[in-house]
Amino acid sequence: MIAAGAVLAEPMLFHAHGVVSRLIDDAVVVFDERSGSLHELNPTAGMVWELLDGNRPQAVRAELSARFDVPEAVLADDVDAVIESFLACGLLSDRHGGEAIVAAPPPTVDATREGRTGCWPERLAELADAVSGTSTLGPYQAGDLRFVVTTDDRDVADELRRILRSLEAPTIEPCEPTVRPFVRYFVVRRPTGWSLLFGSDGQLLPLGRRNDVSLVVSTILWHLNQQIVARCDGSVALHAGAISGATGAAIFPGVSNAGKSTLVAGLVRSGYGYLSDEIAMLDPETFTVAPIPKALAFDPGSFAVFPDAEPTVAPPFAFGLARKWHVDPEVLGHVGEPGTVRIIVAPQYSPSATPALERLTEREALDVLIGSAFRLDASGFAYLATLATTVPAYRLTSGDLDATLALIEPLLP
Repeated sequence: MIAAGAVLAEPMLFHAHGVVSRLIDDAVVVFDERSGSLHELNPTAGMVWELLDGNRPQAVRAELSARFDVPEAVLADDVDAVIESFLACGLLSDRHGGEAIVAAPPPTVDATREGRTGCWPERLAELADAVSGTSTLGPYQAGDLRFVVTTDDRDVADELRRILRSLEAPTIEPCEPTVRPFVRYFVVRRPTGWSLLFGSDGQLLPLGRRNDVSLVVSTILWHLNQQIVARCDGSVALHAGAISGATGAAIFPGVSNAGKSTLVAGLVRSGYGYLSDEIAMLDPETFTVAPIPKALAFDPGSFAVFPDAEPTVAPPFAFGLARKWHVDPEVLGHVGEPGTVRIIVAPQYSPSATPALERLTEREALDVLIGSAFRLDASGFAYLATLATTVPAYRLTSGDLDATLALIEPLLP
């Protein structure tokens, strides 16, 4: 514990590098980008936190003693306990912009995903030459990801061409300095199934083998989502649907099966522009959300709501229609333009519920946004905190789609 009288022994303390804070609903919320941890401080701890950045503990005790007209000896233990907790959490440094005095624990790495794939023994050009009768699809673009798909299976080519149509990008010469190089997917038919490979930075990485052709497509789409998020340079990616209207955009953050795709599809069918059904890409500088207009993914619960959206697929993919529909957004409406975020609506689907809206506090809105972020650093936290304190946010209980749309459309841009 820091001794109350040991003024000369006490270092000057600062907020550590990578640690940021914001005032949300009259409470100080501290975010540590290294560990991803979030700390909500009580009023006393919040005052200590604000005073500590560039002060010694003794100065903090003296300031609080004067502010509350309480002898330093009375509050010293409480103030020192708060400072000790900050140190234990790795939130403080002994120099401006420095590393924490006590390092925060590193983020957990999923060993099943990290390092599992090695360098493929063949190079990109060699594989392309080895596969006869190939089809190369694309180029496509989703956020900052530009990609093509090469396959020697005609059915796979036709199905991916159908699903990826809305991501088609103009052909740009790869030598242009502002254009990131393409990444490439390979789907190769083998006697025992299909081999899936991902080519980037001159290397090929195996994505696995699949015996079910519908799983070939779902694996490619799953990996695309990971790459879209991994390459969102300068943007904040949320697990959220998004639409655009006449005066801006609405985002719908939520967990899987919260009803995001069904809600977004209903709004697109009503005339709103489609931006995304599961990845909302937000620009912290302009507060806009950009379109990631990949095909909407319908689970079986949405089939009866949009029976006319059932896709036509080749016979090898017919069995997969019982699990998932990939629906071109133009079947329902149109792809929208980027728009400034005007409203946040966090849906929760309950089939028998009467649709209802509940206004969220700023702190609740921040929790929803942080919980929906695919990855977050200090600047991303600051942006989401600003969004939570400046944009109205609601929790939506959705049931019947038509009744839900009638409830929320008056609030949408």
